[in-house]
Amino acid sequence: MDNIVTCHVFGRTSWFVASFSSSKYEVNRILVAIITGLLIFPTVLLNLIAMLTILKSTVLKKKICYFLILIQSVVDLGVGCIGTPLSLFHLIIPFLDYMNCYAIFTTMPLSFLPTGFSIITLFVMSIERYIGVLHPYSYTTLLTKKRVLCVIQCGFMLVLSVVVVSFWFNIIGIFVSVTVPALIILTSFVFTKIYLEMKRLLRSEVRPCVNGSVEHISKMKLFLREVKHAKSCFLVVVVFLITLAPSSFYPIFLLWYGPSLESDAYFSWIIVFATLNSCLNSVIFFWNSSVLRKEAVNVLKAFHCCSSHTSY
Repeated sequence: MDNIVTCHVFGRTSWFVASFSSSKYEVNRILVAIITGLLIFPTVLLNLIAMLTILKSTVLKKKICYFLILIQSVVDLGVGCIGTPLSLFHLIIPFLDYMNCYAIFTTMPLSFLPTGFSIITLFVMSIERYIGVLHPYSYTTLLTKKRVLCVIQCGFMLVLSVVVVSFWFNIIGIFVSVTVPALIILTSFVFTKIYLEMKRLLRSEVRPCVNGSVEHISKMKLFLREVKHAKSCFLVVVVFLITLAPSSFYPIFLLWYGPSLESDAYFSWIIVFATLNSCLNSVIFFWNSSVLRKEAVNVLKAFHCCSSHTSY
């Protein structure tokens, strides 16, 4: 096909769309590029607010659960600042008449980096919630910032290695096909255990309290507080899996249609969903945490006051 250009880079064969033989594919590409470009601003803004809120708050930055939200916000900010612009460059190539195979080839693996980092962060979030809800009294001894950061750094190095190797061998698809089902299994296990424990404690709450009622009430309050954080984590994981679902079917789509305008149109919407996920994460965190909302308002007020004084 004249509108499909094949490139041979680093011993690998790749393809991209150079022109459109049908107006519907051209309109689709323009629409996707506009939506992707518009999503960059809220993605960057919301994640910046989340980061500043946690960093400025003496209450939030001490807690592991908010420390993980901070890391996830940094990753999502990377999507808005690096991943999405690289993807946007890939989307507008046909309109730029730009045929540099090396530049086109390297943008897509690099744009995957934030998504891979998100997978690692969500793994750690799920494990943190499991320990926080089901083993609250061992939480502070089992989980420290140093340990969590060490695990995340190892995970990030794994993702970086996958991206580097993918320049010669296409292993990103293998990485996703292994880690995403593993994340689904882990999430299902963790939140099923949390749900069953919540049902058990609620049943015990209905029964008349006897000895140790004060301890029971204290345990119940601690448990419900941790469950509230778990709901945020669960929603973030679910939204991530939903927005990642189209990319899971892309290999089948590509196998059926091959390098074509149809495959390219499908892939372009994968970019939109990936960017949308990074925008929604902050919304979920702020929506589920009243503490985070209050601290964010304080940070924005302080920033507004500083801006007002500077203008004078």
